Order: sequence, then structure tokens, then C-alpha cells
Amino acid sequence: MTMRYPAVVTREGKNVVAEFPTCPGCQTFAPSGRDIEHEAKEALELWLESNLQQRMLPPRPPRSFKARTGTLLWVPVDPKLAVKLELRWMRDDLGLTQAELANLAGVSQPAIAQLESPDSNPTIDTLNRVAGAMGAQIDFHPSTGGSVKSYARQLRRLAPGPERRRVLAAMREHLSRRTSRQVRAVGAALRVRR
Repeated sequence: MTMRYPAVVTREGKNVVAEFPTCPGCQTFAPSGRDIEHEAKEALELWLESNLQQRMLPPRPPRSFKARTGTLLWVPVDPKLAVKLELRWMRDDLGLTQAELANLAGVSQPAIAQLESPDSNPTIDTLNRVAGAMGAQIDFHPSTGGSVKSYARQLRRLAPGPERRRVLAAMREHLSRRTSRQVRAVGAALRVRR
């Protein structure tokens, strides 16, 4: 399952505002007509990365959330960042220091610090060793067809006419070139599984 955080989207004057109630201080806006989903994803990931950079543990995303006002938007987290967060939360749950986890995983403490840094690009081998030391494993799973969702989102925004027909034609062509297995594989994402 993709890691997602809830954002409450409201209008303020000519702008659309997205605020993350479970992430204190994380909010963004976009002028009307601009894609608030993109702005919200960028703001959330910068907020999460900033927490990791400052060695603070960001809150886990809630499984459910009810917005009192506005529209609820579930914003996905990049899989690479999501894996780092999952591993960091697991280390915290187990009460391990970076040095203790490094010893269990057979890597150096700086390797663990690097793994938890938002700027790093760890190898699959390192991820597997660290996850294994905490009783977890890294695996791939198919996502729910992001490209189809993207087309559907575009279609909902378009009124009937030539632009809508153009998007439908592009969608048909894109999907006709792939088998169902290929469509699922294209959307594969990384996750940590206990």
C-alpha cells in the first residue's frame, strides 16, 4: 500500500490551500486553476525530508481522517522516502540507536545515518540488510495503475469537446500498447513489510 498523508483543501480568496493536520506547520497554496495536488505533494515531501534532516521523527500517517471543513485529499509519499521513513520508525519502535542497528545489520553507523538521510541513495543490498536486522523485508508490489488514474483525473476536469476527445484517444492508445501485466508492472512501488 502506498504511504499517504491527509491534507484538507480549502479556498482562501483566489487561492486553494492544502494543510496537513497531522504534520504541524505543513501547508501550501496554489492559485485557482493550478494543481494543488502537485503543490501538496511537494510541500509534504519537503516537510518530511526536513524532519529527517533535523533527526526528528515525523508522525506516521493516519489510517483514516475526517475533515471538519474543506475537501480531504490523500497525498502520496515518494516510495524511496516512504521506505526511509518506515525503516526509521521501525528503529524507533525497537528502541535501537543507529550504532546498535548498524551492529545488527553488519554495516557501519555512518551507513545507517546515510540511509536515514533524505539525500542518500542506498543500495538494495543495504536496505535488505538493515530491514532484515529488524525482522522486516523490502519488496515490490504493484500499484493501482497511476497512469489510468492520471487520465481519469484529467477527464473529470475537462468539459466535453476536442480536448476531452484528445485525452480519451491518448488513454486508449497508451493502454492498448500494454498487457494487463505490463500495466501493473509499470506502477510497481517499493515498500517495507514486516
